[in-house]
Amino acid sequence: MAISPAVQAALRGVQSGQVESSVGPLERWLTQHPSDLEAHRAMGFCMRMLRQRERSLYHFQAVQRGRPADPEATVNVANALMGLGRHGEARKILDASILSQPAFGPSYIGLSMLDLAADDAEAAVAQARRAVELAPGSFEAAAQLLTAMQQASRVEEAVDMARVFSRRWPGHPYFPSVVLWGLHYSDRCRPEEIFERITAYGRALAAVNPVDARPHANARDPERPLRVGYVSQDFRNRSAAHFIEPILAHHDRAKFVAFGYYHGDEVDEMTTRLREYAAGGWREIKTMSDRQVADLIRADGIDIMVDLTGHTGLNRLTPLCRRPAPVQMTYMGYPNTTGVPTIDYRIVDALTDPAGSERLASEKLVRMEGCFLCYAPPPHAPAVVAGPAAGRADGAVTFGCFNTLWKLSPATIGTWVRILEGVPNSRLLLKASALKDRGLAARYLAMFVERGIAAERVEMRGETKGKAEHMGTYGEVDIALDPFPYNGTTTTLEAIWMGVPVVTIEGDSHLSRVGLSLLTNLGFGEWVAKSVDEYVAVALRLAADGPRRAALRASLRATLGGSALCDGPAFTRRMEGMYREAWRGWCAGP
Repeated sequence: MAISPAVQAALRGVQSGQVESSVGPLERWLTQHPSDLEAHRAMGFCMRMLRQRERSLYHFQAVQRGRPADPEATVNVANALMGLGRHGEARKILDASILSQPAFGPSYIGLSMLDLAADDAEAAVAQARRAVELAPGSFEAAAQLLTAMQQASRVEEAVDMARVFSRRWPGHPYFPSVVLWGLHYSDRCRPEEIFERITAYGRALAAVNPVDARPHANARDPERPLRVGYVSQDFRNRSAAHFIEPILAHHDRAKFVAFGYYHGDEVDEMTTRLREYAAGGWREIKTMSDRQVADLIRADGIDIMVDLTGHTGLNRLTPLCRRPAPVQMTYMGYPNTTGVPTIDYRIVDALTDPAGSERLASEKLVRMEGCFLCYAPPPHAPAVVAGPAAGRADGAVTFGCFNTLWKLSPATIGTWVRILEGVPNSRLLLKASALKDRGLAARYLAMFVERGIAAERVEMRGETKGKAEHMGTYGEVDIALDPFPYNGTTTTLEAIWMGVPVVTIEGDSHLSRVGLSLLTNLGFGEWVAKSVDEYVAVALRLAADGPRRAALRASLRATLGGSALCDGPAFTRRMEGMYREAWRGWCAGP
């Protein structure tokens, strides 16, 4: 049966991001032609993009019943089942499909996704490799392989493979973004090299997303109330949200009207709170095309657009290439410049980006007074556990790190081995969601064993049930160790909130100087080392001083809570002052 014009129009709408407008015509067509399998297929994709998963499954199952030998129809059903959390059913369907048609690559993509959901990243990598072998021209297979490699914490391999795929799909933004992701975690890559790659990538994005030539209609009144838009994938219970919430919560609504542009999937209590703070409006943009997002920002009359994601994850820098707002900034969510010519400002501070850092930024650096961050401690954090030895009967010192495994560079692990060697009977607790994968945990444990540390001295712990339990785990830690070159941020402040001192090292670019800024602004500059040897020495001094650690455990929460880092109203006034100065600059321009 030929594809009807109505279905063709709907499919074009789906491909261009106009999903909602495609649903009505498809529904009307299916009412008159209930056996049109292509219409069911198109509706299945629409429902999936709109997160109506039960309806998506219904339509894909209709296609599968009509085409039982079509492996694509089977894979679509399996993907819909995965979206509903029915992983066992999805695996049975895919296993059966592979038995009948073992050369169909997308089936292996599905199995790779299921393996990741089952916390078996190595198996996921193997399945994705098979998908790439069978379908070397499949972007989905390539993207899944990189996703699996990232989940398996195979950073260098992912970077190498992304370079290969960049040559296979020249101009596609995803693969260079993976390269940039990996280079930030490398202890062998100089900041200047990363800057060169980012700026080249930013220019490439801009080249295929030219600036909208229409003049902005925003009134050039330097003192009027401003409409400020925030775009992020992290308007949910994620680390970044703890730095977004204080700003949205404390805006002077008479002078600054906030809009939220959310391109994530999850909705939780944090999402609900942030949505309430967005007095101007809340926009769900996940299913919108880049052009639609840019047009929406223009239609909302945004004066200042603030990107909170940079080149991480599901970012939406591309719409900002079109300059939908007169003034555009990037803040907090990415530890580097964007390289995008239409991003005017990057918000930092004098410690993360001291004088001379301009050479590593395509934007104008705006240095906030004090720290560039403001922290909202999680309300579900339990009380601090008293005692200098984290409650261990033998009094032995426990070091800890709760950062993502990607940050555990070879240099970091080697340094931690020296610390464990220098403190007899000490142990190290590593906690990361990825460590629920037993194969991955074993691989990281082997990195310590190979360097002479007994296996029983290093504990690998995966994800806990909730934020309260996660925060409570700090009660088992005496001293937190910050990784390098990519420092922690939320993990550093969470440790301090739970009474645990943090040792960091001062690096030579923003991502390796966040620990310096946080600790210095809290008055704990003595925990900041200038070299690896000093880092080890600071950790050993803290380990040897039980009374000092006991006093810190009793006082650190009050210190952080009473500091400028947790003063949301004052921080937001400073941020608003910076917004106002940038706006005045635009008003005075041509």
